[in-house]
Amino acid sequence: MMKRECHTCKEPTDDIVGVCESCTEKEKDKTEEEDLDG
Repeated sequence: MMKRECHTCKEPTDDIVGVCESCTEKEKDKTEEEDLDG
Protein backbone atom coordinates (compact mmCIF):
# COMPACT_ATOMS: atom_id res chain seq x y z
CA MET A 1 0.00 0.00 0.00
CA MET A 2 1.38 3.36 -1.05
CA LYS A 3 1.83 6.05 1.55
CA ARG A 4 0.01 9.17 0.47
CA GLU A 5 0.96 12.71 1.37
CA CYS A 6 -1.43 14.91 3.28
CA HIS A 7 -2.59 17.74 1.01
CA THR A 8 -2.63 20.13 3.95
CA CYS A 9 0.53 19.46 5.94
CA LYS A 10 2.50 17.12 3.61
CA GLU A 11 2.80 14.48 6.31
CA PRO A 12 2.60 10.83 5.19
CA THR A 13 -0.91 9.44 5.65
CA ASP A 14 -2.78 6.19 5.02
CA ASP A 15 -6.01 8.09 4.46
CA ILE A 16 -7.64 7.50 1.07
CA VAL A 17 -8.53 11.18 0.64
CA GLY A 18 -4.90 12.11 1.34
CA VAL A 19 -5.45 14.09 4.52
CA CYS A 20 -3.99 12.95 7.82
CA GLU A 21 -5.98 12.49 11.04
CA SER A 22 -5.12 15.85 12.61
CA CYS A 23 -5.90 17.80 9.44
CA THR A 24 -9.16 15.90 9.00
CA GLU A 25 -10.18 17.04 12.49
CA LYS A 26 -9.17 20.64 11.73
CA GLU A 27 -11.06 20.64 8.44
CA LYS A 28 -14.15 19.20 10.15
CA ASP A 29 -14.06 21.97 12.78
CA LYS A 30 -13.73 24.63 10.08
CA THR A 31 -16.65 23.24 8.09
CA GLU A 32 -18.89 23.13 11.17
CA GLU A 33 -18.05 26.75 12.02
CA GLU A 34 -18.89 27.87 8.48
CA ASP A 35 -22.21 26.03 8.68
CA LEU A 36 -23.12 28.03 11.79
CA ASP A 37 -22.58 31.30 9.92
CA GLY A 38 -25.25 30.28 7.43
